[in-house]
Amino acid sequence: MSGNIRDKIKRKKKISKTLSYILRHGALKYRLEINEYGYIKIQNILLLRQFSGVSLDDIFEIVYDDSKGRYTIKQSQDDYYIKANQGHTINIPNLELTRIRNASDYPVVIHGTTYRNWLLIKDSFGIHRMKRNHIHLAVGEPNDARSGIRRDSSIIIYIDLKKAIDSGIKFFISPNNVILTEGLNGFLPKTSFVKVYDRKKGEFIL
Repeated sequence: MSGNIRDKIKRKKKISKTLSYILRHGALKYRLEINEYGYIKIQNILLLRQFSGVSLDDIFEIVYDDSKGRYTIKQSQDDYYIKANQGHTINIPNLELTRIRNASDYPVVIHGTTYRNWLLIKDSFGIHRMKRNHIHLAVGEPNDARSGIRRDSSIIIYIDLKKAIDSGIKFFISPNNVILTEGLNGFLPKTSFVKVYDRKKGEFIL
């Protein structure tokens, strides 16, 4: 791989990381107007110092190439707007999520985490949503899930979605197929766990 290609890939990753931070967490910090659906005018983002030299085409290319489908772009009149589909810490009143009513539509639901977090989870009430507005769950087995789980997750927790729904927990699906929940008092309880898999050891530990 040539130096120019490596530099281009590195630049795209940096732009995407900064874009993700602003859309999910930093819009208010940078005094950007964000609507109730989470959209920000792209031109206003491009005016930030961090996006010096970045064009509208660069943003479109990042969104098009994003394998996890983390962003949505829409056009209104002559302006383009962008939002993150999930992962916010800032309050988005109408994130355009779809309520899951039938658990059978999602037979395999998982949550990926680290060894450190697993030690906290197994000794507590369950999965805590931390600083984010929702707990993130992926659809399908770890190697098949498109989004909602980090590739380097060491621990995979399988969730009994029907049992959790029947207990009164609300679940929603995002436009990029990530399942989101606020849980109960910020937790997805251990009573909804089916099994837990250690990817590095290649064995089930619960």
